[in-house]
Amino acid sequence: MIDIKKLTLLIEINGKTLVVGGRAADTDCKLCELSGIESATVSISTLPFAQSDGSEITGLRLESRTVQIEAQYHQKSSTELQRQWLVSFFNPHHDVKLTVIYAGISRYVNCKIRAFYSNQKNMWAPLNFSIDLFSADPYFLDSKENEINMAEKIPQLTAPFAIPRDKRAPFSVRKFQYEVTLTNGGDVSAGLRVEFRARGDVLNPRLDNLSTGEYLRVLTPMVAGDVLLITTMQGRKRIELNGVNISNLKDRMSSFFQLPVGKSTLKYSADAGYSRLDVFPRFTQKYLGV
Repeated sequence: MIDIKKLTLLIEINGKTLVVGGRAADTDCKLCELSGIESATVSISTLPFAQSDGSEITGLRLESRTVQIEAQYHQKSSTELQRQWLVSFFNPHHDVKLTVIYAGISRYVNCKIRAFYSNQKNMWAPLNFSIDLFSADPYFLDSKENEINMAEKIPQLTAPFAIPRDKRAPFSVRKFQYEVTLTNGGDVSAGLRVEFRARGDVLNPRLDNLSTGEYLRVLTPMVAGDVLLITTMQGRKRIELNGVNISNLKDRMSSFFQLPVGKSTLKYSADAGYSRLDVFPRFTQKYLGV
């Protein structure tokens, strides 16, 4: 059983937010019922044996999920105005971001509005309503995206500070960390968003996962100021140079690899000029539910 006293939902649509659950003083609505935030339904594909009992499992996939919410407005006055606001708020033409905050954990899922029902018996009764939110992606995402700069600057200036006339002193030192170990603490593998920023001439930048042997190489030159963005998320795989799609320049022997669960060591390089790169790998952990 979920303790709804410690459960808060943030429903964001078209720049507006409806807060459901949590403490009455802090939220718009009381949460009455909630379903669909656990693991999504699993579909198992099988192939029957030709001359014996049973079958062989050939595949497994998670289906899309539907989150169902039943709530009640705290205020009992102006219920008709509130109902009209909800009808406008739950516009099916807009995308929905549903964030679930439970026991200190915050995760979200992107949805579409499948149905909205107003369960008010008359205009003087409390305003009860139900929402069905459909998500094609069965996974909840961590509210925080993980990011690291593999070539960041380390400040060297401290106080008190003085530079002798006959000597020089650095104000910062660039940390060329060509390898970095990332930890995916989610339930399944996660896609990457990797940003390469050039500070000079670079040829054919590359990112390797030393833990799996996979790599992604882009066959393109870069000059100072260029930004190369690689996205490996399922359904969003793409390579852009300064906002222009150059996915056709991917080395065909390389792949849009995912970051598996656990630790992975990434390394960046290039055919030339790799020391002139700033590299920012980013990923968001994915979970079966909340």
